[in-house]
Amino acid sequence: MSRPEFKQHAMTYIGVSREHLSDTLCSRLADGVASGRIDQTDLNRLIATGQLNAKFAFLKRR
Repeated sequence: MSRPEFKQHAMTYIGVSREHLSDTLCSRLADGVASGRIDQTDLNRLIATGQLNAKFAFLKRR
């Protein structure tokens, strides 16, 4: 997830600037876990592949 390609894709997917990416992504992923939208398996897959798929659509919510 630290690759520049992932960061660029995540900024576009979430709709935030590079300066806000880390805080926003972390906060929204934590909210996703707390609400039950995603679980550890989803996070592991994201870390392994760097792919933001439909399961992560909630990241765009704000």
